[in-house]
Amino acid sequence: DTGPLMSSPLAMASLVWAAVPGVALAGERAKARSGAGFLLSTSPGSCFVACSFDEYEHFAVALAARPAALARIRLQLRHDRWATAVFDTVAWTRGMERALLAAWDTFVVTGGSYRHVRLAQTDSASKRSSRDSLDEL
Repeated sequence: DTGPLMSSPLAMASLVWAAVPGVALAGERAKARSGAGFLLSTSPGSCFVACSFDEYEHFAVALAARPAALARIRLQLRHDRWATAVFDTVAWTRGMERALLAAWDTFVVTGGSYRHVRLAQTDSASKRSSRDSLDEL
């Protein structure tokens, strides 16, 4: 996913579903970060998000130079795919229900006013950087 002007979370979802490691370049606008955001929600260490063209190139070259590491990452993606929040439709549905109920409660409490609703993250997955994951290859 090459960003930084436009991104494709659908392309990233297809990569993850097919157990193909992804590299994304996060841009400044939301539409340029969506692919990177999707990758960050997948298995730690299986996908990489760059913040610059140089870092994007570094990730791509480093991955291409390590076929054994790519094979391990593909196995990890295949194994973790069903546990990944993105493909966990039951958890997604519960989260959506929580969000809708919280939005409705906020709407009622504020007398019909619209407000941002922020829910606590229930996922206990560790947040690791792409650089940490690449260093472990």
